[in-house]
Amino acid sequence: MNRCGFAAEFSAVWADRLTDDWLQIIEFQGFACSGALSELSAQGGRAVSVGWGLNGVRDLRYVSDGYYTTWFSVTVPGERYGNAPHALDPLAEGLMFDIGDTSWTTDPELPPAWPAFAEWSEWMEENGYAVGDEDDERPLPEGFGDFYGWSLNGYHPPLATCVTSALTLVGRLTGREIDEAWLSGSHPWLTLPHRL
Repeated sequence: MNRCGFAAEFSAVWADRLTDDWLQIIEFQGFACSGALSELSAQGGRAVSVGWGLNGVRDLRYVSDGYYTTWFSVTVPGERYGNAPHALDPLAEGLMFDIGDTSWTTDPELPPAWPAFAEWSEWMEENGYAVGDEDDERPLPEGFGDFYGWSLNGYHPPLATCVTSALTLVGRLTGREIDEAWLSGSHPWLTLPHRL
């Protein structure tokens, strides 16, 4: 059983109208919907997908009339693919998709000491050290305890900026960003069997 309470051979799908022209589908524990973008967009339709897997965020894929128009990595967008690789560029203006870009450090909501923690953490990783490693005498610097806990729980400002940019791009394309009103609403809940 997975966290959603469904047997591992099923995906849970939450779907409903987002705008007059778009449906929003959120799939848990599977990839059937993102694998069906061509079918979902056939005969003049459009579909867009941003997914997450075990290794983090996946590509952003935009399909129209059954054909992949463009897709690119949300965190390393240098290479783009599809029939029109730069079709979404006008909608991406001002957004950040490069996890190596340091402009996230200017976010006014960023805790002031986080860049110092990120630098220390990167140095530790590059030099093969781990906090709490018995072979290493390097203690966690004073003031970094909360940040270390946050990082273990997935707090990663550069990645968050890339994901937020992807969701903003999808919102610009569809005419409505994922918002509290939609997420708080009642929507059909379905299960899809995984294909073997």
